[in-house]
Parts: sequence; C-alpha cells; structure tokens
Amino acid sequence: MKRVLVLLVCLFLASSLFGAGRLMVLTPTQPGGKSDLIPIEELPRVIESQPKGGIENHNYIIEYIDGDYPDFEWYYYIPRALNDTICVWFDPPAACTLVAISRIWYFGGISEGTEGTPYKAFVAYTAPGVTLDSFNVYESPGPSPIGEWIVPPTDMVAPDESFEWDTLLVPDVDVGRNSFLGGYIVGAENQATLSDDESRPTYHSLQFRNSPPGDAEPGWYSHYVDFGIVAFVIAYEDLPPEVDMDYLPWSYTTDERVVRAYAKDILGVPEDVWGLDHVTLYYNVNGGDFNAVEMVLVEGDDKDGIWEGAIPGVEVGDSVSYYVIGVDKAGLADTTEVWWYKIIEGTPGNIFFYNDDYYGPPFTPDFVGMVYEYVDYWDGEVQGTPDESVIGFYTPGKGPGAPVVLWNSWGGETFAEAVGAGVIQSFLDAGGNLFMSGQDFLYGLAGTYGQVEWEAGTFPYDYLKFYVTIDDPEIVSPDNYAIFYGDPEDTITAPFEEGIYVWPYIWAGTGWAWYGEIVETDAI
Repeated sequence: MKRVLVLLVCLFLASSLFGAGRLMVLTPTQPGGKSDLIPIEELPRVIESQPKGGIENHNYIIEYIDGDYPDFEWYYYIPRALNDTICVWFDPPAACTLVAISRIWYFGGISEGTEGTPYKAFVAYTAPGVTLDSFNVYESPGPSPIGEWIVPPTDMVAPDESFEWDTLLVPDVDVGRNSFLGGYIVGAENQATLSDDESRPTYHSLQFRNSPPGDAEPGWYSHYVDFGIVAFVIAYEDLPPEVDMDYLPWSYTTDERVVRAYAKDILGVPEDVWGLDHVTLYYNVNGGDFNAVEMVLVEGDDKDGIWEGAIPGVEVGDSVSYYVIGVDKAGLADTTEVWWYKIIEGTPGNIFFYNDDYYGPPFTPDFVGMVYEYVDYWDGEVQGTPDESVIGFYTPGKGPGAPVVLWNSWGGETFAEAVGAGVIQSFLDAGGNLFMSGQDFLYGLAGTYGQVEWEAGTFPYDYLKFYVTIDDPEIVSPDNYAIFYGDPEDTITAPFEEGIYVWPYIWAGTGWAWYGEIVETDAI
C-alpha cells in the first residue's frame, strides 16, 4: 500500500508542475487506432482476486471493483522465460509529457518469481519505420521495435504482494504525440505474466522470445492480448469530444422518435474550453436534405452527459437517416456514423416471427412458412430489436395482429432488450402466446454461459418458470447426439415422452446443446 501512496503523491506532484495539462492514464494502442486517455480520478482504488476454474489450472482472475480502467478482467497467462522482453505500444492521441510506466504483478502458477524478484523496466521511442503491422506474421520475428531510449533498462524489484502495480518514474519527458514502448526484461525463470483475454484481437503487445516454440527463430513477436502495462502522462493538448448515440430500430410507429446521444469531453486545455458547447441531431427523410435539431442535456453535465433530441413522425414506408455532431467549447467536434430506420406496418391477422439466428435458406428450410403462411417476418440483424409499437400490434386488446410471437435468436441479446423494455411481459400478461428458440437463448438475460439460479422477480422465473439454467455444458460425447425427454403431464412436451434426438449445428458438435432444469412448463 505504501508503494501505491508514494506513486500517487509523486504523480500528483508532477501534475502540479504542468498547470495547463491534466494527469491521465494512457492505455496501450491497437492497429488503426490511438491509445485512450483516462482521467486519473476515474481509476479504480479497490481490487480483489479470486480463483477462476480452480487452482489446479493456474488460471486466476484479477477483477477491478470500480473504475473505467481496466474495464476487463486480468488473467494469469503463460509464464515468461528468463531474459525475455515484454512490452506494449503506446500512441498518444494528444501531445503529452510522460511521467511514469506501471506494470501489474502476480505471483503464482508455476512461476519461480516471488516478492523481491529482480527485473529491468524501460521506456523507449518506437524505432523509425517500424509499426505494429511489422509483426503480422506470427511464425517469424519482426524487426526490433526499440528506438531511442527514454529510460534505458533500469534495475527494479517486484512488489510485496500480487496484483500491485509497480511503477517506473520517468523524468518528465515531453513525448508529444510520438509513439513509444513501455516494458520490462524478465528477471526470473517462468516469471508470471498477467494479460487480458477480452482485449483480443488487439496486437498491441510485443515480446522478444529467446526460445520460441517449434522451429521459430529468436526475435520479436506480436502477442494478441494486453500485458498489464499502462503509462501515466500529463496531457497538455486539447482533445475533441467523444460522441455516441442510440441506434433506433425499425418501427411501426408514425409518431416522433427520441434519439439519445452520449457526449464526453475528457480534456480541455486550457480549462475554460473544457466541456460540450452544443450537440446537434441531423436527420433526413427518404434521402432529402438534412434538418438540424439542437439536443438538450437531460443527464450529467457538459463534460460527460446524455443529450436528447426528437425526430418528427413520418409515414409508413418512409426511411429516416440520422447522425449526431458534438462540438466542445474549443470548437473541436466529433461525429457519429449515419444510421437509418424505416417505418413499416404489420398485417392484421398475421403472427410475428423475429429471427437473428441461422434460419432459412441457405442454412435451413423455412419451417414456419412450410406450415403457416400468415407471418410478418422481422430480421433482427437488419431491423434491430422490435419496440412496443411492433409487439403491441400483436398484443391482445392492443392491435389487430394474431396474438402469437415466435422469437428465434442466437444469444438472445435482443430478446433481453425487449424484456428490459417490458414489451414481452405486457404481451404475455395480455394473453399472448410466446414461442422461443435459438442457440444460447438465455445468455442475453443471464449474462453468462454458466449455471444461474433464478429468483422470483426475474423474467425466466416469473414467466418461463425456469428455476435453474445452464448453458453449453458438455452433456454428451462430441461423437453422439443429445436425447431430450418430454413430460407426460405437460401438454406441449408430452408427445416426446419417449425422447427426441437432437444434433445441433454439425460444425459445433453436440457439446454445444443448451439445457435447463425446467421446474414448470406451463408458462406458454
């Protein structure tokens, strides 16, 4: 803990020397993009660790409880050999002064490194003419990425505990916008390394391997995940804001539609130009001229807030394109991509069939169309998540559609969105009939492929009568098929009392079959 306190004191002292700048964390970059700058006050202060998958496989997870960085999970990775070099590539989006490089530590697995283990930390500009694309061939080494030293290899020792960040202070070097490397030379055989499985594919990490596997030559190789190294900088050049927006789905409504934008200005130099000046929504109808709507701040503040603006209602058959521009007080701007939606209508008496899975030619026959022709099809990949105007059309007492919804989805994320909006519950409460199908369907609601015990008040418990579910267990041999048995007391599954044989997608193997413990089956 003392090491952390000393680091923060040193960093804030460094920050005070640069009144026009702001102390920030600089994250590793990735091909085609820049590093991210994160304000220091947004860093997490509390961490905890817990085993993942059991101690026997040495796969540990280090999870941050709070903060924006890292917003992923650290994993114990393959130990590195003595004298190998580990580093990551930084590419500042704004001019900055480098004040420190920090590396997260872990002692465990088969590592011989413990507290006090020596190693050498360094910082260097990237070599002229070398880019991350210089290391695209995994089987052969690339050129040395190390150019001029900023801090040459410096003797360091490991901290007292795992999961601490060990820091090399830099004598306030103005790196501007120049790319640089931060890393270390391994000081013990089989030294543990932490990486981030969720960052792939990033290819912003590099390693010099003295003894690579197989017949590969010693040299510099790309690595596909983050190696737990960050930089601390004083950013002294203003940055444009960052703007994103909600992407509205197709709809049946002809009323106005509200667009939400998320605008953030993380840096203002000087501070009086810090913050959004205005956020504007632009839209057109059927390819016509774009119209401007000034958006209103509804949550947060001008530095980090949510803005809203409304697109006027249009007629059935009309298409609307729209985008958002945010401009900060310095006149710097960010523009979202252009999105579009179309207003369509349902057919009275038809049922509704949502699909975003591999259904229909060339993957499968159109089983629904083979047995019933009065169907309104909805392509989730193109049209998005159906809103209340769509589901309401088929809800008893609300619309003229038949009270039947078929929902076929891989992953079920859009179904979870519809549940979150309450439209599925309203449909069922009114007496509608819901039929669900698809691979990993409950993942969207569960947020995991593992076992979940559902409680009262959740949609699976209250509406589907699922008390326990688990996704993707290895319930059968990959060379066999799964057998599912019906309940003789249940109206729907009774015909399958003798069992039905299921072999899911051939390329996936039968181990990918979903099953759940269904305590009641009278939900539909």
